[in-house]
Amino acid sequence: MEEDSTDNYRVKDVRFFGASRRILLQSKNGPCPLLAICNVLLLRNILSISPDTRYISFGELVQMVSDWIFEANSKESGGDSPHAANLRESLNSCLEVLPKLNVGLDVNCRFGGVTDFEYTQETTVFDMLDIALYHAWIVPKEDTRSFAAFGHLSYNQVVEKLIAYEELCQGEAKGPDPENEKLLEDGLLIKEFLERTQTQISYEGLLALHEAVRERQLAVFFRNSHFNTILKYNGNLYLLCTDIAFANSDLLWERFTEVDGDTDYCDAEFRSSAEAAQAPAQAIGQGPEDSDAQLAWRMMQEELQEQEDEAFVPTTKHWLTSLSLAAKTWALTGNVRCSAVLVFLASRKSRRSARRVTAMKDGAGLPLLQRVQRSLRFYSAIVPVLGQYSFRPWLHSIGLEKKGGDELMAEMDEWGSQRLQETLLDLGGFYVKTGQVLSTRVDLFSKPYTQRLQILQDSLPPVDAKEIRKVICEELCGGGDLSELLKELDEEPLGTASIAQVHRAVLNDGREVAIKVLRPNMEPVLRGDLANLKAFALALRGRLPVDYYPVFCELERALDGELDFLSEAQSALKVAASIRHDPLGREVDSPLVVPLPIPGMATRKVLVMDFVKGTPLSKLEDRAKELGIDLGSKAGKVLGRRILEALTTAYGNMIFSSGFIHGDPHPGNIFVLEGGKVALIDCGQVAQLFRGQRLLVAEVVLAAAAYDGSRDMIELLARCVRNFGVTFFEGQEDEDACAASVALYLFGEQDVEFPGGYSKKEFSAESPLRQLSSFPMELVLLGRASVLVKGVAARLGVEWSVAKKWEPLAKDTIAALCDEDECRLPSWALPTANVHPSEGNAERMRLSDAAKGCAALIRRWGIEKAASMLARQRERKEKEKTEA
Repeated sequence: MEEDSTDNYRVKDVRFFGASRRILLQSKNGPCPLLAICNVLLLRNILSISPDTRYISFGELVQMVSDWIFEANSKESGGDSPHAANLRESLNSCLEVLPKLNVGLDVNCRFGGVTDFEYTQETTVFDMLDIALYHAWIVPKEDTRSFAAFGHLSYNQVVEKLIAYEELCQGEAKGPDPENEKLLEDGLLIKEFLERTQTQISYEGLLALHEAVRERQLAVFFRNSHFNTILKYNGNLYLLCTDIAFANSDLLWERFTEVDGDTDYCDAEFRSSAEAAQAPAQAIGQGPEDSDAQLAWRMMQEELQEQEDEAFVPTTKHWLTSLSLAAKTWALTGNVRCSAVLVFLASRKSRRSARRVTAMKDGAGLPLLQRVQRSLRFYSAIVPVLGQYSFRPWLHSIGLEKKGGDELMAEMDEWGSQRLQETLLDLGGFYVKTGQVLSTRVDLFSKPYTQRLQILQDSLPPVDAKEIRKVICEELCGGGDLSELLKELDEEPLGTASIAQVHRAVLNDGREVAIKVLRPNMEPVLRGDLANLKAFALALRGRLPVDYYPVFCELERALDGELDFLSEAQSALKVAASIRHDPLGREVDSPLVVPLPIPGMATRKVLVMDFVKGTPLSKLEDRAKELGIDLGSKAGKVLGRRILEALTTAYGNMIFSSGFIHGDPHPGNIFVLEGGKVALIDCGQVAQLFRGQRLLVAEVVLAAAAYDGSRDMIELLARCVRNFGVTFFEGQEDEDACAASVALYLFGEQDVEFPGGYSKKEFSAESPLRQLSSFPMELVLLGRASVLVKGVAARLGVEWSVAKKWEPLAKDTIAALCDEDECRLPSWALPTANVHPSEGNAERMRLSDAAKGCAALIRRWGIEKAASMLARQRERKEKEKTEA
């Protein structure tokens, strides 16, 4: 038998879950459908090949598959029933298709789902063999415009539509026509999607594939006219390595976790092996850059070996080298897609001289290789985004860039925001939380950035509902049925985030609740991401607007609470109690709603709590447009002030009554309810200020509220900031002015002018934050609260002063905490703390309602009295004019 041909397949002996199996390697036809199908049947032990066979022909394989199909369906295909007739027709179709299996099939995927294919005669083969066929090229449902435009179409239909679009753009289709306008809109969406997913894998498709493939399921994966055997094991997807280059290798599986081709090879036990470095170039990639990929892969393996005991932090030289390479590539190709060898050459050169730090070991739990891959993807995206703002204006200054001024800035913002959004969505994990913060800072970032990053607030791809049900059953029902607790559980989540997702449900007693479920296998990813971000901040210390290293350290500690829903349940009770008490311990009306946990229904992974029905602040503008409300109108301003009043009062009470602070105030966690009430959800990230810190906050707030630009006030603010432990780099001309500017940045008026010529813009070269050498961790989450309120005020176009609103609370705090004769318990430990809204206090509610009713009557009387007086004055003036 001729070994090197298109009709013969080499046989390889492997181990599959401890059992001996034989698989087929590629012929000259490459990864054809016959190869993928036969390997599924061989690994299932449905087909077998004799031990002495080294090569098997195409004809023999077709005969083996045909025999098995007929044997498996012989009983059901007999008789005269409609089912038997349909089965015989399908068998005949299979007979016609089988001879084509070694060259390819006419398989046409649809963009609506990973199992969605256009039904053809060829697809019946997979049905008859009971083998699932998947792809990962889908358009996300969250992108409603694109999904409506072509989510229901097949690839061939999309191509036809794209051709029609190109013809229309070239003027071949003429005349104003609504259909042409629709075609232009849809065609542009299709073109952008195809350009963005040239690998024929979308990020949403990969997530959906992970959810669709069952544990230990063997199936066939279709991509780019290639067919591969795919397996899911321990939550990971693997593609069977069938390239002839793996004939004598122990490597059997390729881990399928990346959209852009980054990969990892494993042996039969699914363990990463250093032998992957010896894999031939054609086994690593396909195309003219295979030798580059092979070299990069080997270099990565060497680096991983060097880093086994110590991790690294790249030096500034590393970033400059990476930026230079990225910039050159961008200038030549129009994008910033560096080849693997360029990235690894830059990183290897710098790592050998990099500083070693123990802090980088904090990402334990996520495999080092995966951490390095995620880190490189983050760096290769963020460095060109930042670098273009220096590089392209420089090109313009020497005449190599035609665009300049606002036009150039708009183009850079558009490209940079899209690149950043795609990267953060692609990476997920803690990178998403970073993007959530950026999306709120309309006062610091341009509109393209804040608008594109809004999708990160609560619109991430969800975990499949079946997986969610399984987790709830295991955590709350001891593995029993959900009907023991629930009447209903919505399949579609209310919101999805980087750590968890929330579903609406109804308890058996009729109460409507929200159930928060931890996303499976996310903890190691989040911790690895934080380790990468800490390394990034540490490497660029002194070159970023502020020292973000302690910020990420504090967020890392807060992450422990977010990953434990028992802790979050306790925190929700504390937050709710804190906002209902003033600094003097008096119970007040709650400024906003905090959903509380249902007693007994909280575990580390599942939390059942009150259901709040409203609109996330991140989607308020869209909701307002639906209702015909302009947020810039008087009615919109009233609503904006109501939201800001609720948030400012709630956070003021949290800070000054007990010092227990909700530390994750992004717009996806703030809901606007019917009637304009506000709800604050997700108490997983919190902070506790001790007595001395609360006094310091009170002092700096009072000083910021009274700031008049005088030298005495500058020195007072500076002392407050230094007392908090803030330090600055040496060499400041006026350190007091710098320290005062930091205080005003956090608590000052929106239009206040910073002393010493410092800028309010965080990324300006004159920002006072650039002069910080250390920023106490206790201020990180407190700063997020004040910054959030400022960001919301800027987005809603409302003038707002945090310091003025908190001034009375700060005075009460000083009075309460400086009273040596009285030692008050924190508000969440008072007898009035743990009153559930559903229980209520009927007596107090009646008195409150009566008081409000009296106040309304008095206010109405006052208005009518004033109107009457004005009417008499007008009559008197008219009478005087008439007499004159």
